[in-house]
Amino acid sequence: MDKIVHFIMFFVLAFIIKSLYWQKTIDMKPYYVLLTAGATYAALTEIVQYYLIPTRSGDVRDFACDIAGMTLSVFVFPRWPQFVKWLFG
Repeated sequence: MDKIVHFIMFFVLAFIIKSLYWQKTIDMKPYYVLLTAGATYAALTEIVQYYLIPTRSGDVRDFACDIAGMTLSVFVFPRWPQFVKWLFG
């Protein structure tokens, strides 16, 4: 269950950032910046948990789920209007 929460949190985080700061564009550079910044944030949170918080443990699998959530969000975002239209008619 923890891994699903990590996936969803970073999916939503990437989705919100993209929807606030980037319009539709063919250029993928903003997505690379987003994924790099998100991966750095995810790595830092796991490192802090592992070394600095005694009641928490950093986990590589949590990091992987964070990255997977952000990556899927990057691919879903450009198609989001089509998905909503299909879902709600």
